[in-house]
Order: sequence, then C-alpha cells, then structure tokens
Amino acid sequence: MADATIRLGKISSINYGSGKARVIYEDRDQSVTSELPFLAWQYQMPRINDLVVVACFSNGTVAGVILGPLWSGVNQPYEGKKGDFQQEMSSTKNRAVIRYSEQDHKLMIRAPRIEFEGYEYDDKPLNTLEQINDAVADIEEIRKSLTELSDRVTKLGG
Repeated sequence: MADATIRLGKISSINYGSGKARVIYEDRDQSVTSELPFLAWQYQMPRINDLVVVACFSNGTVAGVILGPLWSGVNQPYEGKKGDFQQEMSSTKNRAVIRYSEQDHKLMIRAPRIEFEGYEYDDKPLNTLEQINDAVADIEEIRKSLTELSDRVTKLGG
C-alpha cells in the first residue's frame, strides 16, 4: 500500500453542480483524475488550467481531495497587505470583493450591484443599496431641518 501524497496539478474540467473537478498531472504523462471534491467552506471554483494542490489518497494519484489553488506568478492577490483580509467574489480581480483592514478598522464591499435582502422596516423592505442610500439621504435632510429649527428657536430666545 502506497503512502498518501501531496501533488500539484492543473484543473482540466469542472463539475459546477457537484463542486468537483478533474485534475491533470502534467508530470505523470498527462494522467487525469476522476472527479475530486474540494476541501472548501465556501463555493468559489477555480478556472480551467489553474494550478492546484491535491492530497492523494494512499490508493494512488487518481483519488483524493483538491486542497485549493496556489498564489503564483499568474495568480496573485490584489493589493495584498499585512492586516488585510480579503475575499474575491469574481474571477475578475477586484470586481466583486469583500475586504477588511485591521489598520483602518474598515469593511469594504465592492461590486457592480449590491443588494441586501432580509427584514422589513415599516413594511418596506430595504433590499438594495440604492434604497439604503435614499434612506440615509432622507435622514440627513431631516437632521439639517432639525438643526435649522433649533437655530431659529435659539435666536428667538427659546
């Protein structure tokens, strides 16, 4: 019985529905695995030809678990910095991302369109960023009006 091994390979095909992929080992005469599962806590499939690390079971190199892609000359983090935690949500770098900076204490969410779904407020669901921005603008307008009213009352001696 052979020992379990760690191998490098490239994604050759992806089964998006099952969350599995086949890996080709270029150093093993282009041998291709059966569909292997990903060790994953989230759904983010690599691209065809992405370099991945595979933990092969002791029964050979065709069965195992894909541990994930590697940072490499082709696949590098966008703006990687100490104290930054980032999750790319698109195959196009920095198009859709969630990033937290420990230095700035700031959470940034970027995407072409952001929608929030969930609880209703006064029977009106706040489910798009545009609606939230409108609500914030309304609050700012009310704050200005209250400030002006307070200033008038103060001038009248009240």
